[in-house]
Amino acid sequence: MIKDMVNHPADSAARCEEAYAKAQDLQEKLNAVITFVDPKEQLSQLPEGGLLHGVPIAIKDNVNTKGIRTTSGSRILSNYFPIYDATITKKLREAGAVCIAKASMDELAMGGTNLT
Repeated sequence: MIKDMVNHPADSAARCEEAYAKAQDLQEKLNAVITFVDPKEQLSQLPEGGLLHGVPIAIKDNVNTKGIRTTSGSRILSNYFPIYDATITKKLREAGAVCIAKASMDELAMGGTNLT
């Protein structure tokens, strides 16, 4: 699937929208996402020719994403919006990846139960 996305970037907007909608549909069952990120704005600003052009991704919620709520699974950080991207986020964006969600996790990544 990823190979197809990379080899056919013209379909990237539809794929991102589809992945975003599917993640939302599965949220009640899986509780896998802390914050959803609408891909529309990112799609309009994609760099040309990136290796991951238009590939939808979820970023773990303890990785800084500029302007997107980043809680690390903790209520104390429920209103934290980073002012910069983590290095990995920056590199993924430069490659053309589209963040559609911040993935759920144990609080501050300190648990082993995977309860969210």
